[in-house]
Amino acid sequence: MAFLGKAKKSDLITLAIELGEEVTNDLRVVDLRELITKSKKYEVEFVANMLDAISEERVEKEKLERQNEERAFELEKQNKELEKQRIELECLRVKQGSSESVVESFNQNFQKLMPRFNIQTDDMGLFLELFERQAKFAQIPNGRWVSYLIGILPTEINNLIAREPEDKARDYEHIKSLLLQRFKLTAEKFRQLMVKSQKSPDSTWHDFYHEIKTYFEGWLSGLKVETFDQLKDLMIV
Repeated sequence: MAFLGKAKKSDLITLAIELGEEVTNDLRVVDLRELITKSKKYEVEFVANMLDAISEERVEKEKLERQNEERAFELEKQNKELEKQRIELECLRVKQGSSESVVESFNQNFQKLMPRFNIQTDDMGLFLELFERQAKFAQIPNGRWVSYLIGILPTEINNLIAREPEDKARDYEHIKSLLLQRFKLTAEKFRQLMVKSQKSPDSTWHDFYHEIKTYFEGWLSGLKVETFDQLKDLMIV
């Protein structure tokens, strides 16, 4: 029973519920331990393993929540900075006319605002969608998107792009297709991301909807679900 003494109250509550016990808000930690040990389903090794699993799931969930909050904060920060620069650009255009040098000065700050892609943790699909939204917002000509993208990708990915023929290396849609194919997530990974994803306090419901929708569509695409009947079978199974 010593392992129960080290557990967090939230984990003990989850464990008690999993054992089929009724948990009320007024229960203290000591009450929860007693409730668990007196459960008809209580067996030391079984309960200890279950508690370990609950604890690991909580830690992973908290880690994902922190990552989502940090990501949402960075996105909000970038959007505010881009909006500020867009307003400054419009003011300069009014004063100086539509000057290419003014637009160029604005675009040079783009790469400083976009986070660099992390091969270990980032989803290429979402990363490219963010890049495209920011590129359009910054009014960067489509023909120059690849050059801006290269600036926020790690060296190993840039080497992959460099191996492409020169004309294709400048074609953003070709490079996008190449990267999505090379760094495509499995259907199961998309499912896990969808299930574990949570809206952070700093993100909008629109952004959260967009994120969940991307994971859901990636999951269905990976399993080649194309009809309602296939979707129904997937949901039921």
